[in-house]
Amino acid sequence: MISQCANPGCSAPFRYLREGKLFQLYTDPEPGTGERTETSRRIEYYWLCGRCAATITLLFEHKDGAVRVHLKHHGESGGFMPTNEVQTIRAREIPLNKDDRDLLELLKFELDFLEAGGYGRSVHTPQVPTRPFQDSITCINYGDPQRSRPCEECLLMQFVPESRQHENVPCHHIPLTEKGETVETLEACGNQAVLEEAMIHWLRAAIRRLEQDRALAQAAKGV
Repeated sequence: MISQCANPGCSAPFRYLREGKLFQLYTDPEPGTGERTETSRRIEYYWLCGRCAATITLLFEHKDGAVRVHLKHHGESGGFMPTNEVQTIRAREIPLNKDDRDLLELLKFELDFLEAGGYGRSVHTPQVPTRPFQDSITCINYGDPQRSRPCEECLLMQFVPESRQHENVPCHHIPLTEKGETVETLEACGNQAVLEEAMIHWLRAAIRRLEQDRALAQAAKGV
């Protein structure tokens, strides 16, 4: 779980997808070189705050089953040298300079997180199961054990039925299927694959509707 800037010399807390740079990397072998498939490989995230991201970047190595992080200043040449025992890991850099409260971007990011295996157990705390939406980096309280921001501020609340908006975890009551199945009801069945498949279908449909609505609105402005 991301809690603060990956620079050891910085204590900036991670709270929102607002600024800085996010690094997404797989901690398992590439598809075809190991046992895992693309959608079941474990991923980790590291974050640099805006101030640190302006001057440094992160390099990653894999050794003895653990990920090690190195800092590299922009313009600095070299870095660590990979060996037979140490391998570099390619990370996907995600600049967080977009409006983090844009619903379409949030849904797309959540879909990407889910399809990349984001709800697999963390390599840091494999004994702790993850919870859909709650343990995603798109959650407004991600990395905040006190959950200081009320769920009412979350953009997903508009998908929660009014009668369920006062639940402890409102997003777990979003109807994901035509039958009205939710995260809560599907979790009770104990089939993680079925739950994630329902979430993926719901996210894709919601994204498609939003894109269509925005395209129509844009076309109307041009009339």
